[in-house]
Amino acid sequence: MIRTVLIADDEPNAREYLTRLISKRDDLKLLGAMKNGQEVLNFCQTMMPDILILDIEMPGVNGLEVARMLTRKSIKTTIIFSTAFDQYAIDAFNVAAIGYLLKPYGQQQLNQVIDRSLAQLMTQDRAEFSKKIQSVWEQLERKPNDHLQAIEIKEKGLIRTIPAEELIQLEADSEYVKLHTHQSVFLHRTALSLLEKQLPPYFRRVHRSFIINTNHMTSYKYLGENRFEFTMTNKMKVTSSRSYREAINQWLTK
Repeated sequence: MIRTVLIADDEPNAREYLTRLISKRDDLKLLGAMKNGQEVLNFCQTMMPDILILDIEMPGVNGLEVARMLTRKSIKTTIIFSTAFDQYAIDAFNVAAIGYLLKPYGQQQLNQVIDRSLAQLMTQDRAEFSKKIQSVWEQLERKPNDHLQAIEIKEKGLIRTIPAEELIQLEADSEYVKLHTHQSVFLHRTALSLLEKQLPPYFRRVHRSFIINTNHMTSYKYLGENRFEFTMTNKMKVTSSRSYREAINQWLTK
């Protein structure tokens, strides 16, 4: 039996990569590749795929929100999350027995989770599945008591620990985040939005691609047109985007 698949990821390269992997399976038919959660919801109003592969971090309606909305209805599909989330989120998925693909993944990982999902299609209890989605949502929404104090990255086969207070700014770069310190710039494979939720409150998002450590901010100025320029202790200048003006005004005037 050929099963239908719908995928969603806001990164074009990720969509293209996943499309190639799916095309190598004779038992799957790709219905479409969406850029965000709202496109998925619009598509599912007229056609429901057997399998949904959803990125979690998408602008607007994210993957978890799509899953919550769809499981309120009587649907016969299985949902796989594609994620760059850290281990605490993966643990949540394991508890809920929901499929996931941890980026970066390959054909073998895709095949394993697809095979598991196909089996789940035959036996899935919709009420129980909805409860599991809610459980995952609550675990991911629950704020941790302690903020991230350091980031561990792999460098030349070794683990390097970078204390949070040494981070000057964080910059999104495709599937990575550039961690700027006085010593160097390190690449960390994760989502900037995930780090934003975990960092101490002295870190502030000023742009879709930038988070700054306000303790390393030496000066700032208003550029006009709802934009600010922040000068950091490493002499770099970070310009905010218009959409963050209100949030920036609030913490600058505290």
